Amino acid sequence: MPEFAKAILEPTVVGAKQPIAVDDTEVSVYGTSETEVKKFTFIKSNLMPFKILIIQLEGKVSGGTGYFRIYIDGSLKKELSTTSTSYVPLVCAINVTDLPEGGHTFSLRLLNSGSYYTYNRTIEVYGVS
Repeated sequence: MPEFAKAILEPTVVGAKQPIAVDDTEVSVYGTSETEVKKFTFIKSNLMPFKILIIQLEGKVSGGTGYFRIYIDGSLKKELSTTSTSYVPLVCAINVTDLPEGGHTFSLRLLNSGSYYTYNRTIEVYGVS
């Protein structure tokens, strides 16, 4: 096997961050209905092992409380919130050791506690072994 192929296929260093997805498109949702605003697919495999997803996003609201719900394969995994009217960083970790090898779907859904807007500007998703 060529050296460059070995470097690509060798398991990653424990603790290294592997980028899964990045999106810096600003989106907003009005009101109390949960709405999917961003969706990614990722593959979990022995060649790219990770046990935890680290999610970093920026959020704000025009009023009320904004909720940022993170789903994997249609199941709610985490909910972050803010009452800030300026963009603030929101960060969480999700244990994905129970996910089988193969393709999976990650989605971000927004809603608000009232008749206000909830905004997301940037989201970064990393896998950590």
